[in-house]
Amino acid sequence: SSPFLCNLLSKFYSEYYSQRRSCRSIAALLSSSVELEKHQLAAVYEVLKDTNKKYLLCDEVGLGKTIEAGFIIRQHVLEKGRHSKVLVLVPDSLSQQWEQELTERFHLGAVLNTDEDNDDPNVDILTFSQALTYEHTPTMVVIDEVHQISSFPFNDNWMESELFSSISTLTNQSEITLLLTGTPMAGHRSAYLALLHLLNSESFPLTDRTI
Repeated sequence: SSPFLCNLLSKFYSEYYSQRRSCRSIAALLSSSVELEKHQLAAVYEVLKDTNKKYLLCDEVGLGKTIEAGFIIRQHVLEKGRHSKVLVLVPDSLSQQWEQELTERFHLGAVLNTDEDNDDPNVDILTFSQALTYEHTPTMVVIDEVHQISSFPFNDNWMESELFSSISTLTNQSEITLLLTGTPMAGHRSAYLALLHLLNSESFPLTDRTI
């Protein structure tokens, strides 16, 4: 090739590797429409570099837990491609917000279950109750406002107990589990135990003795 093309290629690869270094080889950081804050980058990097990707993200409201989760979802989909099966469980009121965030900020609209043309979505956004209808083995599970279901295993409500058990099975099957909450639970030991059970049911069983 000519010296001119060699110089262009050299500049291209130099810039390419510079960007890769700046984002610590996390492709989702370069392919999303979001300005990432330092604390968000730290959280994303911490999860992705860990071999045991089971995390409770409990930043205060407004600090960007959804953004952090969105980056990790996008990175997971980029890495696993069509083999990725991401389940996002949310309260009814947040379904549309999550669809908008993942579509507009993380460009995942084509792989969402909300796309009518997609018969085999990689990312399913479902409400808590719809978890009972989920038929796949997820590779990643994200639960927003997870504190809302933390009392379910301790209630006398049979349906809520069954729902929590089903969700726990899904979170413990997945390679990555992210639990999102901005609600303080100081003094609520049973609630913390329920969340830890979602991350690792063997280490934190819900038995009469532990409760």
